[in-house]
Amino acid sequence: MRKIEPFFLVIIDEDKKEFTVEGLMTDDTYQTNKVADEQEKGRQVRCYVTDEKEEVVSEMHGKGYKYLPRGGVI
Repeated sequence: MRKIEPFFLVIIDEDKKEFTVEGLMTDDTYQTNKVADEQEKGRQVRCYVTDEKEEVVSEMHGKGYKYLPRGGVI
């Protein structure tokens, strides 16, 4: 069995200009399914995997997005 390296999951709400970074984790199935559900409702949300949490937080703040605690976006 292949070992999965832990990662962070960035979830962004483009409508509200909010984001969160969850992790470290090795399975994002629950969160990506919730993002897909919200997209089907018409919300402009997206997510992606990263290994650089601090860089993402700095970049998103620089773009004017508000950081929310874990689980706060979806």
